Amino acid sequence: MTRGQIWPLAVPLMLALAAPANADNSQGPFQAVKPGALSPPVELVIPNGSGGTAPPSAALPLPVGGTVTINTLATINGSGAVTRPANTTAYTGSQLIANNTSGNVTPTQITVTGTNAGTGKLTAAFAETSYTGSSAPPTQYWHLFSNSGITVASLKDQSAYVGPYAADVTGGSYIGTLTCASWQKTNDGTAQWFSSCSSNNAMIPALPFKALAGATYLYALVETGSSGYTPLSGEVETLLVSTDRDQ
Repeated sequence: MTRGQIWPLAVPLMLALAAPANADNSQGPFQAVKPGALSPPVELVIPNGSGGTAPPSAALPLPVGGTVTINTLATINGSGAVTRPANTTAYTGSQLIANNTSGNVTPTQITVTGTNAGTGKLTAAFAETSYTGSSAPPTQYWHLFSNSGITVASLKDQSAYVGPYAADVTGGSYIGTLTCASWQKTNDGTAQWFSSCSSNNAMIPALPFKALAGATYLYALVETGSSGYTPLSGEVETLLVSTDRDQ
């Protein structure tokens, strides 16, 4: 047998060794790879007999001659904004930028998914402000939470704020913080400012999230950096995000 004749036999043999059978003779678990370097990851799921789906396993093998559903991660662009009060009172640094001057702040809703209670991860974010000063505004910190039950008692515009309370962290509602500091002018007559944002999670730069039941958004509180500035009356702060999320 020549070398050219051996390879057609070797390839099927290697594939067979790479996919051992389970005790019930089903093959699994499986990973599906979609062609193309930029293709999103895919997951194989099958009916679980209770009206839902689950990944294949020894207890729930891939059906023979049945239907396999492929769930893919999709990209969505979302946003949210906060309009500060109609005054020009200067911020002294590390203060909340909020839409109220009394009572409790209403957290800003940031759309992150098209599916209620959707899960995914934030892959990119930009901040944009209607501020038009000649010098760039200070750093903005967008603190993200999974639900509205965050600690907001007595917090209002210009309240001292440097991040989540311990209860927000231990309660599991705190997702992470986006730091927006590389300000640039927009290329038009409005001369506003925008900045890319980075995550405070060095281990998982793309912040994972899960929206509440019946919701497609997260909640945010916006903090201005340590250097103060004089804002515009009714200045608007906007966060734009890209996410990979489930269907």
